[in-house]
Amino acid sequence: MEHLDPRIVRTREAVLDAATALLVEGGPDAVTMDGVVQRSRVAKSTIYRHWSGRDELLTEVFDHNAPHIDTPPVELGFREALEYVMAQVVDALNDPRWSELMPALMLLKMHEAGPARLEAELKDEQAQALTEALRRGVAEGVVAEDCTRQQAMVLLIGPLVFARISGLVQLDTGLAKRAVTGFLAVYGTQHAGV
Repeated sequence: MEHLDPRIVRTREAVLDAATALLVEGGPDAVTMDGVVQRSRVAKSTIYRHWSGRDELLTEVFDHNAPHIDTPPVELGFREALEYVMAQVVDALNDPRWSELMPALMLLKMHEAGPARLEAELKDEQAQALTEALRRGVAEGVVAEDCTRQQAMVLLIGPLVFARISGLVQLDTGLAKRAVTGFLAVYGTQHAGV
């Protein structure tokens, strides 16, 4: 990987921080190049050297702040692998900055290609990690082979998202473990122990 000049790194961080703050405070319409210039104190010409325009900058703001879901380590069995993925989902949903940006991403993905692409990549990353855990469950004989990734996402991640949005219950790893138990009650085989 190429080593960047620390001044460039600082400049990019200042612009991304300013654009993020504007987005959180006022939504997508608040992020203008003039607003970012004023907030970051970085010259407009410098900003345009790094980003071709507002849409590219907004996409990088989301990418810069987005939590990433890692595939579970190979040494973990099914249940531990699934709980590993679910703990990361809990962390992502509880990340204050990301929870402030998520509504804007959902709105912009309908109108702009960059945010739509990024949202699809994040979903794919999450789905890949979940698919790997499910593959282990099928291989261990504890998850029914007819369980699809979409069904698993609804039963596992759906309750966590609802908990975050509604605030009715605390979103923590305990809730994630209960979601895993509920999922296994539906898609577990007799060997699942539920």
